[in-house]
Amino acid sequence: MKSVVHMSVAGFLVLIMSLLMSQTNATENNYSVDISTVVDNNAISFIPYGKADVDTRLVYKVTFGKSGSAGASQSQQSGEVVLMAGESKPLTLFSLNLLAGDTFSATVTLLKQGEVVAEKTVQYP
Repeated sequence: MKSVVHMSVAGFLVLIMSLLMSQTNATENNYSVDISTVVDNNAISFIPYGKADVDTRLVYKVTFGKSGSAGASQSQQSGEVVLMAGESKPLTLFSLNLLAGDTFSATVTLLKQGEVVAEKTVQYP
């Protein structure tokens, strides 16, 4: 005995879209950036960490900015990092001296094949 299923075009499109969405969600990965800052006397240390839910190779870019009575400066670091699934890994370590009234900011960006997958900014104070 043959079984026949009747479906409208709209129902068929909904079925196809839900299948595509479930396939897309299954291939999306989660990436994150966490930033640790330690202020000790007149210095600030900055350690960004990268994390991914799959083993992967990413590019990181870190932009540091400082301004105050002595003027303003900005620098940038970048490199490749291999992240293992679920593990948080330090990307770099950066320390600088701060004078009273100085402000500091840093932005960390993770990129996969040129596309931003995670980004975070911290400011002090």
